[in-house]
Amino acid sequence: MRRDIVETVKLALPLALAQLAQFFMGVVDFACVGRYSAEAMAGVAIGNSLSWGLSSIGVGITMALDPLIAQALGADEPKRAYQWWRVGRVVALLVGVPLVLCTICLAANLHVFGIEEVLAQETFYYVLARGPAQF
Repeated sequence: MRRDIVETVKLALPLALAQLAQFFMGVVDFACVGRYSAEAMAGVAIGNSLSWGLSSIGVGITMALDPLIAQALGADEPKRAYQWWRVGRVVALLVGVPLVLCTICLAANLHVFGIEEVLAQETFYYVLARGPAQF
């Protein structure tokens, strides 16, 4: 059982660290603009919520590859695991680009949801700058 736990942790640790890094990117962004202005802080908070919410869709889709890659590695078929990883890159691109564009479009139209123009503008700038990191 100990060996199984160690192997599971080896598989799960990189995924958990990636999720944690994604989450803390927004926290660090928020802390960095804290001295700039309250509007910038609000824009980062709104933008982080938008980015995180929509990127969760992409994470959910690409996580379907985790068991396929793990199964291939467990069956000692590294070539098949590599093929699944390559498929994952394509899927991430095909899902990620539309989600980033959707996030940017949503941030550009926050006034429709009653968000003040200043906050909407700060949110748009943040989402636009963060867009490349969403992939």
